[in-house]
Formats: sequence, structure tokens, C-alpha cells
Amino acid sequence: MKTTDYTDDPISREYLKRIPQLLDLEDTNFVTQAKFCGLDPAEDFQNLDLGEVDFSNCDLRGFNFSGSDLRGCYGVNVRWEVDDPIFDGADTDDSLFSHRLTQERYFQEHPDELEVVDRLSIDYWANVIIRVEEFLQDKASDRGAMIARALFDRSRDPTVRMNILLFMKVTTEHSRDHKLFIFDILSGYESDPTVTLAAVRALNVFYGDDRDAFNWLLKYLDHSSREVRRAAFLGALRSDRIKDGLPRIISYVKDQADSAQRRAFVGVASRLISSQINSAVYNWRDKCFYDFHDVLSTSDVLAWNNEEFRLFEGRHTKQAAGVLVKTFLKRRLNLIGKFGERYGFHFRYQEKPNGPVVVLGAKDVQLAESLQSLIAQRR
Repeated sequence: MKTTDYTDDPISREYLKRIPQLLDLEDTNFVTQAKFCGLDPAEDFQNLDLGEVDFSNCDLRGFNFSGSDLRGCYGVNVRWEVDDPIFDGADTDDSLFSHRLTQERYFQEHPDELEVVDRLSIDYWANVIIRVEEFLQDKASDRGAMIARALFDRSRDPTVRMNILLFMKVTTEHSRDHKLFIFDILSGYESDPTVTLAAVRALNVFYGDDRDAFNWLLKYLDHSSREVRRAAFLGALRSDRIKDGLPRIISYVKDQADSAQRRAFVGVASRLISSQINSAVYNWRDKCFYDFHDVLSTSDVLAWNNEEFRLFEGRHTKQAAGVLVKTFLKRRLNLIGKFGERYGFHFRYQEKPNGPVVVLGAKDVQLAESLQSLIAQRR
């Protein structure tokens, strides 16, 4: 948090003592941290750089953000009104506030359109969907989009909401407006997993590589709904910005009970290191990536990419067949070990059903004995 104002006033001893205490504070809630610092919501948050701040689980009523930079701010379960906090002169572009503030200005200027929204919000769901589609087909003005978004907020019918979300993308000329609409949904419908899931999936499909959208996906890795968490995780994995969120993604997948999600992580994360490691952690027999919770068997390790082995063989023509197999096996096991070194998820190998388990990538593990036995079986 930075201020755009300058002052010559010295920092008091009290505030100097509070700096390390704030850094050690485990609670990351914005309002909690503000109270801890003794800041006045009505006075101390004007003309500040608050870009990309996470306002999750915050009640922002009573704050004055006049003149502040709030671009890219996001958050789930955020409590605020269009006139509270104060946004005079604040830049709210691409933030959780953008959609609702724009909508409020529109209906203040067009009160007759608000009457249309009120009537449709209590109409039969099929009629509402037909009318919304008709409104959105008119691309000559913002009227259709504004009415559709307002109906989404007022309607309690999940079918109406899902259709509005779909129609908005198909008919909205500017994707930014659709994206901000989704941001507004995510900030206000934390307790409705059906709506939240639809919004998260929409982000995945349309805006997965967008920086602000990616931040939202990471936030939903903590959602109470398993389906919402899964959708956010898969969206984050597919995003070009995955490297920016790796620590958070790793923390999520570490305790993940779903094998499919663990395998998906192995596939994407290994590709970030190299194509060779990506191939090494792939189960060529079962046509899926290894699960780092499983113990790799002898048959797993012996099932490799034959084309890759032939290329390897062509570069080592002077090696005897037995030595070549040994070299290739050692190479594959080392590559699997490197995945564990990078991400902390070490694959394990067990030569025999009741034999010792070897942790691949652990520095104190010797693989010589296992290699000799594997070579004998490969022959």
C-alpha cells in the first residue's frame, strides 16, 4: 500500500514498532490489518495506491477511497454499497467495483429501464430468457446488457442466471464488460455455489490467461464447494500465468484427495521444467501421468516411450545393449527425481511388492541395486 501524497512528518516510535508486528500478523484480511495499524477508514485511505488488493471477506462500508487507485482489486464475500465506501475521484477500472458502479450510473440516468427490470424479475422464467435474448440482440446500445445484468442480480432462478451468463458472452461486443460482470458475480455470490461455479467456469473458458481473472481463480482454491475448487484449480493449470501462482497451486494440490487433480498437476508442472521430465513422469502403459501419492512399480518404470528410447539409442551407438538399457533407466529415474526436487513431491519406487521403497530425488538414496535388478528383468 503506497500513498500518492508526501509528508515531512517523522514516523513515530509507536508506528516503527508496529511494522514488524504487522509483517508477523497471520490474518491477511484487509480490514483487520487496517484496525491493527490504528488507521481511520474515513481518513487514512484517500489518495493511496491500492491496486490489486485482495478485499476478500471484508466489510468496506465506512471507508473513504477518494482519489485512490483501486484498479484490479478483487475479492470474494465483499460487503459494500454503491455509495459506501466513498469512491470520489477513485480509479476503479478492472476491479470488483467496476460493474456495479457503472450499472448504478446507467439506471440513475434511465429510471424507465429499471422499471423494466423490476417487472421481468418476477415474470415466468421462460419469458425472462426470451426477453433477455431479445434485448441482447440489440447491439446498437448498452440497454440490453444493462438490463440483463440487473436481472441476473434480481432473479433467484438458476436457469435464468445461467442463460444470462451465456448470452452475455455471445452478444456482448466488448469482452471487458463481460469480464467485469463475472467479477461482480464472484464478489457477491460466495454463498451460492451454483452461481459461483458457473462464473468460475466462464473465467476458465473466456479469460483464463487474463491477469486479474487468474487472481480470482487462485482465490477460489479455498472455496467451500469441492466442485468450485476443482474448476478453479483446472482453470489455473490451463492458464498461461500458471508460473505466477505456482506456490498457491502447490499448496492446494499437496493436500488434494482427488487423484485426477494430482495427475493433472504432474502433467502441467513437469512440462514447465522440460519435455524430458514430462515424458519421464508419464505412464506410457496406462496413458496417463503418474500420481505422486502412488508407489511406482517395476512394470511402471519399464514401460517407457519406445520412440524416445530409439532416439536415445541412436545417440549412443557405441554402448553395449545392457549398458544402454542401464543408462536409459538411470536417466529416467533421475528425471523423475528432478520433478520431486523442483516441487517437493517425491515419487517413490518399490522394486518388489514387499521390498524397500526408494524415494526418487532424495539426495541420500542410492539406486544402484534397483537398477541392476531392473536391467535383468528388461533383458
